[in-house]
Amino acid sequence: MINLGMSMVLLRAEFGQNRTSAPESDFEVKLNDARDGCIITRYTGPGGDVVIPAEIQGFPVREIGYRAFYDCRSLASVIIPASVTEIGAYAFQGCSNLVLVAIPESVTHIGAYTFQHCHSLASVAIPEGVTLIDKRAFYDCRSLTSVVIPDRVTLISECTFSWCRSLTSVAIPEGVTLIGAGAFAGCRNLASVAIPEGVTLIGEEMFYGCESLASVAIPEGVTEIGAYAFQGCSILV
Repeated sequence: MINLGMSMVLLRAEFGQNRTSAPESDFEVKLNDARDGCIITRYTGPGGDVVIPAEIQGFPVREIGYRAFYDCRSLASVIIPASVTEIGAYAFQGCSNLVLVAIPESVTHIGAYTFQHCHSLASVAIPEGVTLIDKRAFYDCRSLTSVVIPDRVTLISECTFSWCRSLTSVAIPEGVTLIGAGAFAGCRNLASVAIPEGVTLIGEEMFYGCESLASVAIPEGVTEIGAYAFQGCSILV
């Protein structure tokens, strides 16, 4: 797994050592409910390689809000500050040229559809503090090749990694007890996967269209396999 420190190094090595935070004027914000920080509600800058400031208008940035960078096709990389604990739904959806993202260890929740259709996202470090990766968070990240899910995650939501066409491997932690329907559907290059012992249900279309899947380790505790769970897995034995 690429850890946060390494991902930060990769970003800075790629785009220069002396990058500064984007100007505050590139962001629209609102106070959070606790009024101890702010939520980025919209990015209005030129894109490229963006370092999100840790503070805006004197308030620490706590959350990348709903649709904050939605469909920002000029965005190439983003470094999220350590003050952030949550990345909201649709935050980076449609950022089709986003290649690298550095998520800090402070983040515990990655919202629904967060990186959906980020076609160029080749790698992402999911911090160990994350406990929830919501539905379709990485849907159609077609350049993503591998992912390690943090140990504290117990649920992989529906369609989380669906149609990640380049995904060849995934490490599912032993603490996972529920994997949602279609979680890995369309991952046509996924070759093998081990399902943790605590899982009792393999949901509908979980591995639908995984045409390279050659082996699956199914635990003894599984009592139900949903419809079309392995449909199109033509070489699975």
